[in-house]
Amino acid sequence: MTAVHIVRDGEHYRIDLRRADGSMSVVRGGAVPGGLRKPGDVLVHLLAEGVPVEEAEHCVGEIAPGFNATAELARRPANQRRR
Repeated sequence: MTAVHIVRDGEHYRIDLRRADGSMSVVRGGAVPGGLRKPGDVLVHLLAEGVPVEEAEHCVGEIAPGFNATAELARRPANQRRR
């Protein structure tokens, strides 16, 4: 990933991902199973896309100041930590 942009889109978040090869994908939260309603949902989706945890935490921290990825992952069941 070279760029990640997260915006609120109604009840969900939308994630714009730009990859190193120049391709771009848009993930609409309502289209993701379970949705992307909370910052923690966005974190898990970014991790599933291969974004390193430190970078994912930084990106989510921009929409949720003070967000703690370690705490969020610890409170989720193991099968929800990475999709």
